[in-house]
Amino acid sequence: MRWSIFRNRFVIILICLVAGYFASKIPGRITLCKTKSVQYCVYWTMPYNTDSEIALENKYIRAIIDIDLPNTDCKPCQIVKRVGCDSLSWIQVKDKTFYCDGNPISEAFRDDFIATDGIIPEDKVFLIGDHQSSYDSRYFGLVEKSKINATLLPLF
Repeated sequence: MRWSIFRNRFVIILICLVAGYFASKIPGRITLCKTKSVQYCVYWTMPYNTDSEIALENKYIRAIIDIDLPNTDCKPCQIVKRVGCDSLSWIQVKDKTFYCDGNPISEAFRDDFIATDGIIPEDKVFLIGDHQSSYDSRYFGLVEKSKINATLLPLF
């Protein structure tokens, strides 16, 4: 009788320790987006390494960039965007519409956009937001892959 009580308590303590260990890892794996720039606001975070061979097109990423973002006082700023056009893809602009390999990806909502035409260099990507008035690569240009620190899986 005493042995079964001890065994049950031991199993419960062991389960709590294992659950606690995994729960302690969760906060570092969650990214929250504070703006309406992208469709989702909570993401599961996976570290990104520039040596990785994964295609980034249409994946959400987190990057730290050194630009002046409107209505913020951060520099450098951490942003969450979607890769609209990956490196070595053809990007072009026609009448304020941006195309990646011939497919429309976004439209400029202001006149001060950067007309980017040509093949994207191997070490850069074109970032877009899901919201039509997102401040993204249409206005601050291509972003170096070395600035990306995580790929993100949308949760909600």
